Formats: sequence, structure tokens, C-alpha cells
Amino acid sequence: MSHLYCLDNLNKESLESFWHSRLLKDYPAQNLEKRQSIIRWLLGEDLEQFDRLTSRQLAIAEQMMDYRYRILQQRYLEVEPNRAYYNLVARLGALMMLYQQIRVWVASSQQRKKTLANLIQAAIEDMLKSDLYVKKQIDWIGKCTRDRDLRDALVLGCLEEYCMRPIRNQPAIADKIRYFLLSQSAHTTPIAIGQMAVKTKQGKSTQKFGCPFCQQRLWNLGSQKYYLGKRDFWLEKFFCEEHGEMWMRLSRNLEERIVATAATSDDWERI
Repeated sequence: MSHLYCLDNLNKESLESFWHSRLLKDYPAQNLEKRQSIIRWLLGEDLEQFDRLTSRQLAIAEQMMDYRYRILQQRYLEVEPNRAYYNLVARLGALMMLYQQIRVWVASSQQRKKTLANLIQAAIEDMLKSDLYVKKQIDWIGKCTRDRDLRDALVLGCLEEYCMRPIRNQPAIADKIRYFLLSQSAHTTPIAIGQMAVKTKQGKSTQKFGCPFCQQRLWNLGSQKYYLGKRDFWLEKFFCEEHGEMWMRLSRNLEERIVATAATSDDWERI
């Protein structure tokens, strides 16, 4: 991995130069327009923000850009669209299988494995339709490129990165799946995952469903509303050093655990 924060006078110009060089090295046959589109997506809509960040915040930003780029490179860029979508579902499925409760729940039934795969796809569809952050990112991606295949790859990469973001020290997709399961309980009404709004007949009572992953108290939703609905990826409080460093530690830990578990792509091929 190349590190930007080793460079002197890190700013938006050096960021653009770095990514031009890296993409040219990684994809020498790729045309200039496509490379520029990827760089534009990586850096975000407000380039002036980089002039306002401290050197430590810039280092965190560089790590996050590298993380996002590796997601795109490993599973989505220049991958056939159907396979790329499968890669996203498989990746999120492997992530959910890190939870022992989920592993135990699906182990007893092939139908439950299919249910989990369907829930992941339903969560993806819901994010695309109703999540404010995802919709904003899709709009931005549309401004970055008119290449349909590249747009699809960028959207899938964005979705994976978003699903891996921490809410209370667990990835956001875990909350979304839990809420989808809870919504199937007789005690809950259908929910809008993008708004993270849940209405129950019994308030904050414990809701039980067939999966033990869901048998816990409903929590205060204020943190999710703030996390999911308010700020852009590169802006405002994300650049709190403690938050950014915690996020990077969590993402590295999740990657290591996914690789170490038996929840491989082969498991999802069978599903």
C-alpha cells in the first residue's frame, strides 16, 4: 500500500496527483476519462475541505480513501455486473456470519440460509430506494461518470463501505438486518430502514423473533439518525481523530475476521 501521508505539504493537488499515478500503475490500459472519474469519486464533491484539515485528519482521510479504493478494486471495478452484485451480497453475508447467533440460526436450515441472503438483498434494495446518504452518493456518482458499468461499480463499492461503517462498534448492516428481522415480528410494523424509524405496539419492550440475533431491547435511535442522515462522508465530525482512528481499527478487524472464518464465498454459492 502506498501512503500519501508520507508526502510533504499534503493537499488536494498532491491527492489528485497521487491517485492519478496509482490508477495509471494499477490500470495502465484504462482510459484517462475513467481514471479521472474514479479520482473524482474518491476525493468527494468538496475539494476545498482538504485545505481545512490538519495533517492528522488528512492522514485519516487518506486511509479511508485507500480503504474505499481497495473495496472497489477487489470486488467491483471491471467486474461483470451480475458477478459484482453477487460479490456484494457474498461479502455482506460473510460479515453477518461473523455473529455466532446468526451462524447457529442458519446452521439448522437451508431455508434460513436463503432467508438471510434474501434479507441482505432486501436491505440493499431499501438503501438504494430510501437511504438519504446512499441517494446522495448515487447523485454524486452520476456527476462523476456517464459510463454505466463504472457507475454500477462505484455504487456497489459505496454500498459495501457504507454497510461496514460502525454504529455502536458494529457494522451498520448488522443493524439493518436486525431491523428487517424485527419488522417480521407480530409486535412491529413495517419499517423504513433508511430512516431507521421503528414503531412498536409495546414501546421499548423486548421483541422476539426466530433468530436470537434479534432478541434484545430496542435502543434509542438518536445516534443512528445522526449517523445516517446528517453528515457527508468527508465532512464535519467524521474527521474527529478519535472517531476516524476507531473506524479504521474496526474495518481492519472486520476484514481479518471475515478472512479467518469459514464463511467463504463457496458457502454463498451453495445458498
